[in-house]
Amino acid sequence: MDMDIEAEEFHGIFHFAADIDDDDDFFGQSISKEERAMERMKKENSIATYRPQFLTGGYNVPKENISNVFFGSKNGPNVVKQAIEWYYLVMKMKENNTLTKDQSQNIELYNEISYQYIKDCCDKYLECNQSKGKLINEREILEIAIRCLIQMDRIIEIEPYVEKLDPKEPGLFTFSAKCYNLLKQYSKSLQIHQKYCDLRKNDYMSWIDMANIFKEINNFVMNRIYKLKHDIPDLYRLIYIICFVKAYKLLKVNKISKKTEYWNIVIDKELNPMQKVMDENPDYEKIVEKTLLITQEALEEKIKDFNKTLNELCNEEEVQRLSLPKEQIEWMIKHGKATIRESDLNDDENEASCLNIY
Repeated sequence: MDMDIEAEEFHGIFHFAADIDDDDDFFGQSISKEERAMERMKKENSIATYRPQFLTGGYNVPKENISNVFFGSKNGPNVVKQAIEWYYLVMKMKENNTLTKDQSQNIELYNEISYQYIKDCCDKYLECNQSKGKLINEREILEIAIRCLIQMDRIIEIEPYVEKLDPKEPGLFTFSAKCYNLLKQYSKSLQIHQKYCDLRKNDYMSWIDMANIFKEINNFVMNRIYKLKHDIPDLYRLIYIICFVKAYKLLKVNKISKKTEYWNIVIDKELNPMQKVMDENPDYEKIVEKTLLITQEALEEKIKDFNKTLNELCNEEEVQRLSLPKEQIEWMIKHGKATIRESDLNDDENEASCLNIY
């Protein structure tokens, strides 16, 4: 096996959730991880000489050999982990048709590699790790297993893997939160997003995700109300607008503060659709201003009305899934303010004041 194990013992081929900018189609990101990696290499002036080992066939541990390799040496677990990461990257490149014929022929397991094959390898790694006694961090393997299941449209099966994740890095917070959202466990997803936002206050992506949570719940209730001609509670719609407007303003700040061609592409792909929504709803900012001034008594009344509607329209499982703790709603009101002067947004010299939005 052509691989410098010692040099790569603590680093995989690429970092997954440790990178805040998660990729993959199922999370709706506009820029792939491969493009981000290329951008980083350009900045380091290394792209001309860099020859990725994952295109040379250097990582190769067949599924049936995982146990022997895992327990065969001190670095066995790391060798297996790198092979699994490599399989996943090869699978993504197979899907995107980015491998040349020569490159694919140089990969010994090219025909065997599939999302199911990779997921089976992950399970084998996790099984070996459990029997080892002294557990090794399983974060990357759990995440790859989750991504494979999602790519195979087997969302319901990701739950036991997500529950084993122990978010210690902010990037893993967002990944876990997105997974719980896919599982329709909205309260868990919000809990993790809010914890993440307490650590990284200026990240627009979590506010977009939280906006989508409230939008999903509100749409579900609205569809049920439409059929039953019920009164319409506005609580979750208001929270959705708060999250959306804050994400929009944070994104505009990012457009000013990150002046590179790469970031212009990333941000414009996100910002342009949001700008269209803001243009079509010119009252959004006034709604936010009014909602953020709500009294505690009025907020509690809105929460009570919304929960009453849920109990009248939904079954027990739906009520449990759609109702959110009062503390999470209060957090949205408390942290929803994003005051940015339009003059700041248009003045390159005022970038620092733009970022001071809390």
